[in-house]
Order: sequence, then C-alpha cells, then structure tokens
Amino acid sequence: MIAAELVSLSQILPRFHSVAEQVTGTNPASFLQKAKRPQSQDAYILSYFKIFSSHDADPSDIKSLRGLLHVGMVCAGYPDDLEEISTTPHGLRMLAAPPSRNAGAILFAGDVEQWSGAIQSASRDQWRASVREWAAACYAQFAKHNLKELLDVDPPKKVNGYLTYE
Repeated sequence: MIAAELVSLSQILPRFHSVAEQVTGTNPASFLQKAKRPQSQDAYILSYFKIFSSHDADPSDIKSLRGLLHVGMVCAGYPDDLEEISTTPHGLRMLAAPPSRNAGAILFAGDVEQWSGAIQSASRDQWRASVREWAAACYAQFAKHNLKELLDVDPPKKVNGYLTYE
C-alpha cells in the first residue's frame, strides 16, 4: 500500500504584491478579490502571476501557468514498492528518508506540469500495481487540495474495489 501526502507548495512572498503594484499599477491581491478565482486557494499564486502578466486575463484560467507551481509530496510504503516507483521514469526530484518500521518514505518534488506527466505515465498498464497505486494516491492528493483542475490526467477508476486506470 502506498500513502501520499502533499507537504509543500510554492509560496508567494508578501513583497510580490507591492512590487507588482509599483511596476504595473495594479495590486494582484486586490484585483483577485473582485475577479473569478480558481477552485483552490493554493492555486492563487498562479492567479497573481496571471494578473501580473495581463490585467485583462481571466485569473481563474491558470492551467497554462502550472509549470510555475512547485509541489512536494511525501510517499510512504513498503521499501520494495518504493524502489519500483523510484526507478520508474517520472521526471520528479526525489529525496529518500532512511527506512524504519519496515516502511520507507520518499519526498517527490516537481512543478505541476511534471506531476501531470508523472501521474499519467505511472498510470499505464505496463507498470506494476504499486506504481499505478502511487499514481492514484498522488492524484488523490491533488484532488483533496482542489488542484486536480491543473492536471491533464483522468481520475482513477475503481475496479473490484481497487483504484486503477483504464
């Protein structure tokens, strides 16, 4: 069994808003209060960037900026399963913790564009069940944080009680 938990996201520093206002004449935070927003407050950083680049742009249409949002996720499971996942080509950065209690943990990190490709690739039938389970667990974290709209991945389907991709 693979468990995943989203543990880090890009952060925008408060100074961004004042610098953006000095340079463009518009405070992105003030503008976003009056405009249509993304589903997830965690994705507001991309809306601020969208407003910074164009005051006429729809700040809820942020999918094209997903490469600017960095996500870190800790995944835990049996060491053999994690080894299989870590050797599967996914393009994410990894940092492993020392194994303990017969379990291992790896921090996977990348931008949302990389995560989208990794989840889509890992969901293919050619991979072992543990790799597909990892993809489903990671997708579930994006869904839990209302960030799945940024992924180009279909949600996993349940077959006989197990998450799978078809």
